[in-house]
Amino acid sequence: EAPSDVSWATTLGYIYLGQGDPKRAFSLFASLISGNPGDADVQRLLAAAESARRSGDPAEAVRILEQAYDKYPLDPAVMNNLVYTLAMDRNGLQRALDLLPKMREVCGESFASAETTALVYSRGGDVDRAIDYLRKAGELVEKTDQAWFLVNPEMFDVEAYGQSASGRDGVNRDDLIATAKE
Repeated sequence: EAPSDVSWATTLGYIYLGQGDPKRAFSLFASLISGNPGDADVQRLLAAAESARRSGDPAEAVRILEQAYDKYPLDPAVMNNLVYTLAMDRNGLQRALDLLPKMREVCGESFASAETTALVYSRGGDVDRAIDYLRKAGELVEKTDQAWFLVNPEMFDVEAYGQSASGRDGVNRDDLIATAKE
């Protein structure tokens, strides 16, 4: 059962998420947004969606992110997370492609936007465009930290780039990093 104090429950949810217990975090965040999701702030909606996604329930994550998008259509974090989560499921890929131009407009030139765009194009089979956006992501990151790719390899979902429609087999993280740095 969730604590009755909203700020305490929120903090506890973030702790559970940080400790790698997304199911427990989701139970807290879900209880915080269950009454009227329209009353939930953007951070709780994003945390609930992330907890659902990490718990292996991408459909629930998309449902929550769609609610967040309805309430916060110009929030860059909402747009980026919605498009990213949609792209991770073949059933959501077309919606991710449809939302991509708006996401790029709302998010502007940022690492997160470029990396999500690369993911969407890769999942859609357009590996050449994916690599172009991966390069952009690399340029945006390299402006602040030359070693970023080496210390944050988990930011690239290598499985998402795996097989491609253009015939490239098994793109690995090292190849993606090298390509992005060219």
